[in-house]
Amino acid sequence: MKANAANAEGMLRLELPAGWKAEPPSQPFHLSAVGDQQELAFQVTPPAAEANGALRAIATVGGRDIETGMAAIAYAHIPTQTVFPPSDVKLVRSDIAVTARRIGYVMGAGDEVPDALRQLGLEVTCWAKTTCAGATFRASTP
Repeated sequence: MKANAANAEGMLRLELPAGWKAEPPSQPFHLSAVGDQQELAFQVTPPAAEANGALRAIATVGGRDIETGMAAIAYAHIPTQTVFPPSDVKLVRSDIAVTARRIGYVMGAGDEVPDALRQLGLEVTCWAKTTCAGATFRASTP
C-alpha cells in the first residue's frame, strides 16, 4: 500500500474466485503521510483441484472501495503519465510433475523464472547469455 493522501486508513481485502481462500480475510492499514508505504501479507490457498481465476485487491477508505493501483511512467523524453491499472492478478492452481532436480537457466532482462523454478523444488544454476556462447552442454540424469 502507498498513500497518495495524508492519514489514509481503512481495510484491505482480497476478492477471490470460488474455492480459493485468503488468511486473514482482510487487514487494517494506516498511512500517515503522502508517500508512506505499508506492506500487508495474505496467505492465499487454492482449491484441491486444478483451477484458475483472478484475485482482486480492494482497499476500503472512508467507505469508498478502491480497486486500482497507481503508477507513474516517467521518462526524460515524454511528459510524466500517471496510470491506474486494475488491482487484479491471475491465479493458477496446476498439478505439475517435475522430473528434473537440477537445471541450468540462461537469464533474460528482468527474469523471474528462476525463482518460480525454485518454488517447484528445482536447483537452478543461472548463466549469463555470454557464458553460454559456444559452450557444449550434456544432459544429466536425476
